[in-house]
Amino acid sequence: MKKSIIILTIFALIAGSCGQATKKQETIVETAEVETAIELAELQQKGDVYYLNNAPYSGIARKVTNDGNYEEVEEWEMKDGKFHGIYSYRGYGATNGNYRDGKKHGEWIFMDSGERTVGNYINDMKQGEWKYLDHEDVVHSITTYKDDKKIKEWINPITQLIMEGFTILSTTLGDLNLDKYEDKIVVLHKEGEFEDEDAMVPNEVRALLILLGQADGTFKLAARNDNVVSHSYEGGAMGDPFQQVVIKNGYFSVENMGGSRELWTRIITFKYSKQDKDWYLHRDGGDIIDRLDPDNMTTEIKTTKDFGKISFKQFDRSKNYSIE
Repeated sequence: MKKSIIILTIFALIAGSCGQATKKQETIVETAEVETAIELAELQQKGDVYYLNNAPYSGIARKVTNDGNYEEVEEWEMKDGKFHGIYSYRGYGATNGNYRDGKKHGEWIFMDSGERTVGNYINDMKQGEWKYLDHEDVVHSITTYKDDKKIKEWINPITQLIMEGFTILSTTLGDLNLDKYEDKIVVLHKEGEFEDEDAMVPNEVRALLILLGQADGTFKLAARNDNVVSHSYEGGAMGDPFQQVVIKNGYFSVENMGGSRELWTRIITFKYSKQDKDWYLHRDGGDIIDRLDPDNMTTEIKTTKDFGKISFKQFDRSKNYSIE
């Protein structure tokens, strides 16, 4: 149904000595056509065609349900009594897709708890690659379909390394062992870690994985350390102190920042040894800055002269290493 809105704009100039007349301008603004959704239950279904007042329905149909905890809303575009056009669902997760002549056709996206499944239907059948991604858009797996039948499946090798109950906090690419293949550092943290930001969890685990690139494009776990990445509650008023991991030519650094009035930084750097085929602590330290007196800054950095030879696997950020 089209609606027209009449807007009266009146310019009133009071007649005065100059003898100006009152001017009146009338403007008619016609709105675009607005379609109102109709409840799906109000339509009469005969076979695969929906009717309204004995005529195939064209427009938007809606279905709303509420179990007391969640409201679920589904909407379909319809043409000539069949689902045709955009479909959407909001409730326990979310779904967006398309229909053509009553059948799923085109791209569909399913979202649940930050994870997504993306793929295509052709005439109600899954076709081609269906990707399964986490909340950081990391592809966990790809399943290939032909006429709704699974013909191939690829599983991300990194996904297989993720322990149960963990998810990826950060991923960094670079050259860790000075070869021609790109490597990765993945930091894992427990699911739900940030649900209560004020809670201190002494047994909280953040794992740093070193993954070396292989000739076939896969990655191999070379080392893991659960004591190098700061916990979310260790940053004081600044919140989570973990900032990022940086990789450059066989070196990698874990960067942290926290504090309140006194802002502190800590950068922990490891260096690759070609001879040992391992990574060793290279530098550890940072700055302390009084934010009310920025010129009052102290810097403390320790090197191998201070702590000797400490491997990545042995390192524990809570320990004060020194050569006795």
